[in-house]
Amino acid sequence: MNQQYKALREKLTQLTERKPGLGARMAQAAIELKDAGVPPAELLLEQLSAYRQEFAALRDQARELAKSLPKPPMPPQITSLKDIENILEALEASGAPSVGERETALKILDQVLAIAHSDDPKFPPLEDAKAKARELRRLIAQAPADALPQPVQTLNSGDHPFAGLLTLINPPSGLSDDRWGILVEIVTRAFSKSLTVAAARGKLTIDMTIPSVSTVANQSTTATPAPPAPSKQNFPEVLILSEAGTVGNAPQPEESVLKPPITQINSPDVIILPSYEEPPKQPGTSQPAKVAEPLVFGSMPLSEQKNPSPPTVGESQGLKVLVYIERLGDRLFGHDEFAGTRGKALRIEGFAINIEPPIPGLSLEYMGHLEGIGDTPWTPQGQFLGTRGSGKRMEGFAIRLTGEKAHQYNVYYVAHIQNIGDSSVCFNGDYCGTRGQGLRIEGMKVWLQKKP
Repeated sequence: MNQQYKALREKLTQLTERKPGLGARMAQAAIELKDAGVPPAELLLEQLSAYRQEFAALRDQARELAKSLPKPPMPPQITSLKDIENILEALEASGAPSVGERETALKILDQVLAIAHSDDPKFPPLEDAKAKARELRRLIAQAPADALPQPVQTLNSGDHPFAGLLTLINPPSGLSDDRWGILVEIVTRAFSKSLTVAAARGKLTIDMTIPSVSTVANQSTTATPAPPAPSKQNFPEVLILSEAGTVGNAPQPEESVLKPPITQINSPDVIILPSYEEPPKQPGTSQPAKVAEPLVFGSMPLSEQKNPSPPTVGESQGLKVLVYIERLGDRLFGHDEFAGTRGKALRIEGFAINIEPPIPGLSLEYMGHLEGIGDTPWTPQGQFLGTRGSGKRMEGFAIRLTGEKAHQYNVYYVAHIQNIGDSSVCFNGDYCGTRGQGLRIEGMKVWLQKKP
């Protein structure tokens, strides 16, 4: 079944899993409103609004996909998740092929073939890339409808280096520096550093007046005008380490291209992001365990946070933050780094924080609110707070300074909370998170500053 169908299935599953909890909170709010006149909480209203918006988007997408069938399984009204479930079951039973998968992939390759260099019409690295694109286009155009090659999926999902090259040429406004660096690595590895530099410097443009392969070769697949430049692509933020992944002293691409510089590995299949450790090996094999979805580790640009940090007026100090992440285990992060994941439904189960290097006369302690346990006692720095592998989520925490020099410093922290996102900036013992709402902490960021 096609990628669009799978995406709808996944979204339907997510909404179905959220339905019981949201329904229970609404029922409780209704009782409180009826008995005591207590208005629903702002958070509940926001969650309900988000659910309505996501349901409407899923309903519209399912309706459009169903129109591809000769007899669309369309109920008179689509008012529930059950209605959407029935549509998807009818699509699955029909075995309908992906709508326009081949055509979309061919359009992307047509854009690649329309790339031109502003200074050198015969730029060798670009000509080499175009030769690969022509061959891939020929394979896709000639493949049977029920046996499309694997690159069709990666082109359509945005994971293919050709899609990455187009994004470097016409980057969307929301493209982060971290993702830019990842795209640079992917495109450089697939083609050449010279081509990546040319794209980053604005030397490459997409000229759709250049005839496409389908026009020149008069292939059976009709060429159609290329769509606008790709919007934000879902490139993996962590790629799997290959069997031969050993760190080497590989030369770094030019500083003007990498933002920020990414550690390179002496293997054509490896990218390591800041603060990311090699995943555990699969039992009985030398291959690493696969990471199925993109994860966000390490520093997160403040421009992407809902509540940026207060202005830096004092001297920053060092911290080490260890978090235990569901299915990933212990991960160690540094001062001012985002510790955890964003939007991957992976809970933080515990953490430990330490001032490093030590500051004489200054220490810290922290507490947390754990699922099924409640508030924990205040725990001295360096000691692990929480659980490991017990399935209990951390729902909130607080951090405060101790020692004779505590009045000379401030400790700030932010949490990334399920269904809410980044919290406001808390400091010096403020509680950060929720209590009793069943919402997990998915990541945190902690930083220490000396008062001016």
